[in-house]
Amino acid sequence: VLPLHQVNVKGLAFSNDGKLLATASWDRTVKSIDGQTGEIVNELRGHFAGVHEIVYSPDGTKLATAAADFSVNLWDANNVAKENSLISKNNIFAFSNDAKTFVGWNNGNLEINAWDLNQKQKIWSAKTEIRSFSNDISIDGRFVVFGERDGFVSLFHTADGRQISRFQTHPQSIYAIKFSVDGSKIFTLQEDGFFQVIDSEKETVLYSNKLHSNIAKTLAVSPNGKFIATGSNDKALKILDANTFQEKFVFNSS
Repeated sequence: VLPLHQVNVKGLAFSNDGKLLATASWDRTVKSIDGQTGEIVNELRGHFAGVHEIVYSPDGTKLATAAADFSVNLWDANNVAKENSLISKNNIFAFSNDAKTFVGWNNGNLEINAWDLNQKQKIWSAKTEIRSFSNDISIDGRFVVFGERDGFVSLFHTADGRQISRFQTHPQSIYAIKFSVDGSKIFTLQEDGFFQVIDSEKETVLYSNKLHSNIAKTLAVSPNGKFIATGSNDKALKILDANTFQEKFVFNSS
């Protein structure tokens, strides 16, 4: 067992080529590990509070990290250098598929912000009453969706921040939310372990099922759109068929 962080690891992300595993820790650091040798390749320092979230951009060129002081740092994933930080005080965030747009939500002032990462400038800000745990940008980059603490789903135009709609399909908080690859559906995981599939245009529930016995917090869609993965505090990781929503594999931690 190799020493990695002084305290808990709160976030994990694989690089797009699968060669590196990035770790975010409450000790305020981010480290990258070689997946073959287990060596620590680099260490990133730039946060002043524990780091709890980390994600690679879809094209693999950027790395975003979020800390408990609501700061978000952007890093050049190729040379592991911190870019000019334009982004702060955002609790959650999402990259567009082309990695040109970055949308974050600020719990402090209830504001959604969007940045053009090529021009390194803010595109728009929008005041809102939503309180969100998770967001996602559609593959075509046109829409951004937020899952809210009261079970509401909010849709916005990515280009200018105009709100399209806000609707509720479940009374419990939405901890994770994702678009399907073709954008026709929205997948959600609720606090009570329910998984829902929503028609993104009609805003109606197509499928609903209680997958987990405890708080469900993690949701991922495979790049080919064929599989959905869900994770929960019940220590179960489930892989679903994205067409039938039936369980294909279930993994349990001891």
